[in-house]
Amino acid sequence: MQDTFFPENPPSGSSHSEIETSVCAALSSPSLGSNPPVTLYELSAAVFSLKTGTSPGLDRITPELIQSSYNVTKCHLLALMNACFHLEIFPDQWKLAKVTVIGKPNKLDYSSLNSFRPISVANCMAKILEKIILGRLMWFARSSNWLSDSQHGFLEGRSTETAAHSLVSHIESAFSSKEHAACAFFDIISAFDSAWHPAILLALVKRSCPPYLTKLVRSFLSNRKARLSLANESVETKVNMGCPQGGVLSPFLWTILADDLLRCSFPFHFVIIGYADDITVCVSHKDQAIACQNLQIVCDFIAKWCGKNKLSLNALKTILMIMSRKRCETPDLCILINGVKIVPSSEAKFLGFLLDNRLSWLPHESAKCIAAKRALHGAASCLRATWGCDKVKLTSVYKVVVEPILLYGCAVRAAFAKTKRGVKLLRSWQRTAILLMTHAFKTAPTDALLLLSNLIPIELHIAEITALRFLSWRAYPFSSLSLNSVSNTIPHLQDLPKLDVTSRRYYAGNSPWKEQPTMNRLDSTDRIDLCPIRPGVIRIYIGSWKTESCGFRILITDHSGMIQNQTMALPATTTHRQVISFATASALHYVSNHLTPNEVELYYSNSLITFYFTSKSWECTASVLHIKTSDLVAITIRNFDPGTARQTPDYTP
Repeated sequence: MQDTFFPENPPSGSSHSEIETSVCAALSSPSLGSNPPVTLYELSAAVFSLKTGTSPGLDRITPELIQSSYNVTKCHLLALMNACFHLEIFPDQWKLAKVTVIGKPNKLDYSSLNSFRPISVANCMAKILEKIILGRLMWFARSSNWLSDSQHGFLEGRSTETAAHSLVSHIESAFSSKEHAACAFFDIISAFDSAWHPAILLALVKRSCPPYLTKLVRSFLSNRKARLSLANESVETKVNMGCPQGGVLSPFLWTILADDLLRCSFPFHFVIIGYADDITVCVSHKDQAIACQNLQIVCDFIAKWCGKNKLSLNALKTILMIMSRKRCETPDLCILINGVKIVPSSEAKFLGFLLDNRLSWLPHESAKCIAAKRALHGAASCLRATWGCDKVKLTSVYKVVVEPILLYGCAVRAAFAKTKRGVKLLRSWQRTAILLMTHAFKTAPTDALLLLSNLIPIELHIAEITALRFLSWRAYPFSSLSLNSVSNTIPHLQDLPKLDVTSRRYYAGNSPWKEQPTMNRLDSTDRIDLCPIRPGVIRIYIGSWKTESCGFRILITDHSGMIQNQTMALPATTTHRQVISFATASALHYVSNHLTPNEVELYYSNSLITFYFTSKSWECTASVLHIKTSDLVAITIRNFDPGTARQTPDYTP
């Protein structure tokens, strides 16, 4: 077990020695300039992002203990984290992890160690330092475009669905051009456990990562130890390779390592998709033999990249599929992985989706319906044995547990849900579930059952989810067949404005080590001066409402009095988040273009009975306002940067 989960570093060849030499040369020189100190904002964000109820590390310090004592210990914690950044070291005491071995899900045979995964449980102090380092690395990655758009794992706004849309949209494009699509689904052997540390550091150096962060990552990866316990015995071993599974930094470090692979280019039409350690390649051509030849070129490149980084492909788990709308035989087509011949398969699993070689989605829907029925009947049996089986409980189980099984990634395959076969299959499944929930007669019409259960037809629910996904992911590839099928149900869908225009906070342009806006909820007894006392301070009051219509009101004041008063109504379909985002963008845009403040204070409220909506006195002589509601939130932005406000995306309702 020790040799399987914590392998020794393979011997280095000439190419590996060059990488090691380059990393040593890049990190041998001292860091230029002073490292930005850790701020209290970074520390607080890291501490309170720790998940409570999780298992502690070997030091037995729980997240609850750190969070409950934070007001007393925050100065000491801040000094400790700043010392680590100043010395550019990750303490050795925090590198000893408790390793727990768990089985990988959906494995038929657990007699092999390859069916298990080692999970490292680090100390909470180590997690806090990792989170601070990760926050800075992610800021540099976003601002300097470190990561490829082909990576869909561990990134904000990306998921298995966006990865599936990228693959399916490429295949559908090939089908519309009457081409064949050759797809290969690769598996890298023990990717996280075998990640080579010099390759990770070189990837950071190539992207001009600040030297102090690269040295912190080097210190984090070096001299790691793991304590593996089984029954009453435990063994402590040195970890020479890999990123600790379950670690905070590990997903980002693997993503950086695999980024060069995802940026490859070839003189033919192809797409490469990465999700964590799963790599998928799809090549299209009118001749399926040429498509396989081009796919072999990509396979050779991936195998070469793996060898350069001391990784290897698992040929036995690699799957080849020749996808086409036409019925055609492929007896002589294959690809070679490490000398192993891979022949075409009729089905393949891809991130929870079951793909067939005609992209009909019938095998996937059938398998999901069976799994959903099994979950529903299992939950009903448990309810009968405990609290009793009634309509309310079964309906809750249906919506929370059962329905998500069928709706997973439904936006990718929405076109199938509109076909006669798809409607029949989905309605049959939904009818079975409703009969169990309502205890109605089996002869009851399906439409009557839908009324009794207060549910909408499942195909309409899929169309609704698909429309919301499209409006939220306008910048990403989207299945053309799904979009066309939903557009028939929801006309002018492609003309509607995009949802959630500000996915990040409006001050996301600031680096994490700079002072960030502070947010405090005001008590009902607080009194606020309408106008700030100090010159150079701007106060912005923002309120919103959403009833049959929605909108916002903005009041801007400085030490001399009121500067701006604006009210705007928005479409009734606008969400509360959109209202607040647009109001904030409008207010900051006005301040950045017309004023030069040193500090901006924002006051938010989503109550309909706030002082500046119901009271007219502030427009006349009132100078002090009494807050009668407890839902007011105050945000302070010091050292206001007008450029940050101008980066806020525009929104036209």
